[in-house]
Amino acid sequence: MKRFACNRKPNQAALRVATALASLTALVAASDVSLAAKVRPDQSVAVRPGSEPIMAIVSLHDQQITVYDDKGMIMRAPVSSGQKGRETPAGIFSVLSKNAEHYSNLYDDAFMPHMQRLTWSGIALHGGPLPGYPASHGCIRLPYSFAERLFGTTKIGMRVIVAPGGTGPVAIEHPALFQPKTDHAAAAAAAAATKVEEATAKADQTRLAAVTANRESTLAIATVRKTEALKLRAEAELAAAERAIASASSPEAKERIESAKEKVASRVGELEPLLAAAKSDLQPKVDAVTAAREAAAAADRERVAATESALARSWRHFRNWAWLSGIRASANWIWLWVLRATIGFGIGLRYFRTVPWALAFVLMGALVLAGSEPMSLAPSQSWLWRLGASLDQLLPIVKLSPKYAAFFDERSADTLNFWQNAYFTLHRFAGWLLGISFLQGSPA
Repeated sequence: MKRFACNRKPNQAALRVATALASLTALVAASDVSLAAKVRPDQSVAVRPGSEPIMAIVSLHDQQITVYDDKGMIMRAPVSSGQKGRETPAGIFSVLSKNAEHYSNLYDDAFMPHMQRLTWSGIALHGGPLPGYPASHGCIRLPYSFAERLFGTTKIGMRVIVAPGGTGPVAIEHPALFQPKTDHAAAAAAAAATKVEEATAKADQTRLAAVTANRESTLAIATVRKTEALKLRAEAELAAAERAIASASSPEAKERIESAKEKVASRVGELEPLLAAAKSDLQPKVDAVTAAREAAAAADRERVAATESALARSWRHFRNWAWLSGIRASANWIWLWVLRATIGFGIGLRYFRTVPWALAFVLMGALVLAGSEPMSLAPSQSWLWRLGASLDQLLPIVKLSPKYAAFFDERSADTLNFWQNAYFTLHRFAGWLLGISFLQGSPA
């Protein structure tokens, strides 16, 4: 009968392993507790009231999202990104669609309130529970109240940057960069408005000066006319006195009439210098009226010209703004449509990048084939033949017509020179590379 001896002394190596495992467990538990204390899933921070958001940055390391408008950060909140094995992909995305009450198509109709889709393969922003660490299937969970507030302010096309670490926008300023013209346009508009105000004030002043000069001229004319009337009356009295002297019957009457004649003659002598002075004073005032009226007319023309110039400048600014806004909106719509029609509906980003290369090689092959196609083709069909033959050689899977393969297999030695044959060797190799790229593509 065998007897087994048991060493009851503890194994030192086992004790060391157990101690290390206990220490590691305590450290992990402590780190979990500290992370839970650091992240408050039920809170979000609104830094200031902002305008329409233009960008959101999600930090996978810090597990938080920061939203910016054109003046800076406006709000921040914690998130829960994809768990291990289903990590949220980093990259630059755009809000493709929005749905306030969305249910998952992949995960048992899970409720995803205030969903904002980033890709058509299952990545989105939406409200959800936040345990304080990455726990989703790839989406970015937000606090429910924050998701609702963000959903009400964003628009389709807003940029969402998912970064592995913490990042933020940085202002870039350099004299060589294009400068905005908003300040210049505002300054030009202000200068035009100031010019209109100055021209209007000048026109009012010249009009008032013309009215004053006309009033003074009218008074001077009245003085001249009054003096002339007094002189004419005195001269008439003097002529009457001379006739009375000639017909006087007695010396006493004749002496009395001569005394009256002397008084009238004295009055006529006084009126003559007064009339001359009034006439000399009248002419400058008449000239001043003419000059004032011309100045008022010129100032009024300047006012009209300044007003028309300001209106024309405002119209040009509005027209240019409307035109550029229309172009930008159209270009943005076309770009989003192209993205949705390619990346968004399953073709994939790698496919989207490969297609232009394929088109470029097809066109290059058609140019190399210039003058080598059968002469029996009509000129209008020759380019179609070149493009078809180039595509047939680039992608052997695409069999457009047997005549292309027959042309290259049987007659290439006779119809193509050395450089053309060398190019199509590289052409076929490029086709294989493009095919491999297509096979390795994955939906964006």
